[in-house]
Amino acid sequence: MTARVEWERDGVEEIDTVVWAWTTRAVLVELHDTRRQTIGVWLPARDVRRRLQPR
Repeated sequence: MTARVEWERDGVEEIDTVVWAWTTRAVLVELHDTRRQTIGVWLPARDVRRRLQPR
């Protein structure tokens, strides 16, 4: 999956990640970054999309 993360100071970043849980409105993604103390974050579902798989 690809997630769109908007950092308070660093702007928008798109990251490749793993999805751990989802609801109709939010998705829990794995996020390893020194700017966060946890390794997961809930994002709005509109900010997460599937990566295209090569054939």
